[in-house]
Amino acid sequence: MLKSVGTRLLAIILAITITGMGLIAVIGNLMAGSALIEQTLGKIHETTSHDADRIDTWIIKQSRYLEAVAISLAAAPYYSANDYLAVLKTHAELNDALYVVYIGFPDGTAVFSDMWEPDPSEWVATQRDWYKGAAADPSKVYITELYQDADTGELCLTLSKAIVRNGSITGVVAADIFTDVLNDLVQSFDVGQHSYANLTDGDGNIIFHADPEYLPWIDENGDTAFRNLMELEDGHFTVLLSDAVLYGGESVVVRGVDGVSRYYTSAPIESTGWFLYTAIPVNVVEAPVHTFQLIAVLVLALIACIAAYLIFFSLKRMITQPVTAVTNAATMLARGEKVSSLDENYIGEIALLADSFRGMETFNNQQSEWLERIADGDLSIEVKPRGDSDYIGQSIMSMLKNLNDMFDHINESTHQVAAASKEIEGGANSLARGSMQQAASIEELSASMTEVEERTKQNSEIANEAANLSQSIRTNAEKGSVQMDHMMLAVKEINEASRSISNVIKTIDEIAFQTQILALNAAVEAARAGRHGKGFTVVADEVRNLARKSAEAAQNTGALIENTVVKANLGMDIANETATSLQEIVDGINRSAAIVAQIARQSNEQAKAISQINDSIESVADVVQQNSATAEQSAAASTEMSKQAELLEVLISHFKLRG
Repeated sequence: MLKSVGTRLLAIILAITITGMGLIAVIGNLMAGSALIEQTLGKIHETTSHDADRIDTWIIKQSRYLEAVAISLAAAPYYSANDYLAVLKTHAELNDALYVVYIGFPDGTAVFSDMWEPDPSEWVATQRDWYKGAAADPSKVYITELYQDADTGELCLTLSKAIVRNGSITGVVAADIFTDVLNDLVQSFDVGQHSYANLTDGDGNIIFHADPEYLPWIDENGDTAFRNLMELEDGHFTVLLSDAVLYGGESVVVRGVDGVSRYYTSAPIESTGWFLYTAIPVNVVEAPVHTFQLIAVLVLALIACIAAYLIFFSLKRMITQPVTAVTNAATMLARGEKVSSLDENYIGEIALLADSFRGMETFNNQQSEWLERIADGDLSIEVKPRGDSDYIGQSIMSMLKNLNDMFDHINESTHQVAAASKEIEGGANSLARGSMQQAASIEELSASMTEVEERTKQNSEIANEAANLSQSIRTNAEKGSVQMDHMMLAVKEINEASRSISNVIKTIDEIAFQTQILALNAAVEAARAGRHGKGFTVVADEVRNLARKSAEAAQNTGALIENTVVKANLGMDIANETATSLQEIVDGINRSAAIVAQIARQSNEQAKAISQINDSIESVADVVQQNSATAEQSAAASTEMSKQAELLEVLISHFKLRG
């Protein structure tokens, strides 16, 4: 644990210095490392672009060579097939990059430098891509896509240029170039150890790669098959087809199947639309950065060690040693010891601090003398502070003044306390006697309130019984009212039934009347029939008699029913009046029950209030008894206080006060 101030200062300064240097080192390393990597990648991009330009220049050179051949053939007089063959052989021998040179004519025939004679039924010059491409734009050299040569089975591309005479195409000269020539050119590029270059077309199909596994091959159908960057290693190389990589000069890091992460940089080959990639391991690119960082760390460590030594030596001589001496003096002063002499050669703030300690020692001796005399009881001494800012001297002077004032007041208060204690003693005795009388009176009042409480509780119980009885009467009255409503409903139904029977009697009366008319008609018809209708006449008479009797019975029954209806109506009116009276009785009983219930509630509340009053009286009685006991204790305490006041006067007389 760092206890020394000098050690702490040294540690803080070193920590700040090392931290600052560390931050500078980290920031510098990051910036320098980033700059070095960018510079290295820039050189890699320049090299890749240069190599791509070499391929582009080589292809342009072949294109210009073929263009010169086309121009020379267009300017020459018309040749025979043998003449063309000789010219083509010459050019094939002069240019090693050209595998075969040939001319296709508008009639579909062709002449080859290797004297190959195609079957006209299977091979027509004007149908070939190289012929159609050159004929479509006679001003430019046409370059075909990669394809498999029919004779050798190797990959090749064809350069072709139209031969134009007098504004007409008289043929197309073409030359085949095997990719082996391009592969040799790519392999000649120096990209460093564990690095390689590969060539792709515009769609990402690999034309050349350092790993033979990724080279084009002939599939089972005899066609040329390519591996695409997007298909390699689960699409990890798809980023190489972004515009930033293809055209922006950006380098990206991709981890290969061999576990090595490499920077991939691309450059376009303008004449073919191909792209040249260089793949350089990350550790190779970042090796200069690591070397620079190691050197920077070593240099900074050396600088930090030198700075630490210089700072330590300076702090020890200028701060640590003087502070240690002053600290020892302060320790002795804190223990009350005499401070040893301090060096007079200190400079700056240390010298001022030493002078301050000498002044503190002188004044401490003076303060010790003052405090010894005060401890002996001499409060008449004179204290002279060193100034307004001498808070210790001012405090001692203030303490001395306050002690004099305090003891003066204590002396005066002691006399007053002695006199007052005697008066308090007499008052406490009187208070004790009065408290005892109050306690007796409160006990009598408590007994009377207990009796009132018992009677109030009895009244409350009677009121509760009356409320319960009123509630029972109310319930019975309500039941009677409900039964009266049922009776009124039954009388009403009887009245309605009587009316229905009256209607039936009227119907029977009408039937009897109709029967008499029919009997009369039957008698008339029987009279007309003469003797043949005598039997029918007897029946008609019987029916008429029966109809007359039915009519008389119906009239009698109707009269009885009407009388019954009148009496039922009268009974219904009486029942309505009875129901009204019964409802008024129920209402009166409800009001009476409410009043009785209210009386019961108020009686209960009154009983509770009286119980609370009784409790309060008991509490007051307890307080009065406590007051009586307290008064007795106060009287005893007053006597003791009087004795203590006399003792305090004797003690204060030992101090010597001013005046």
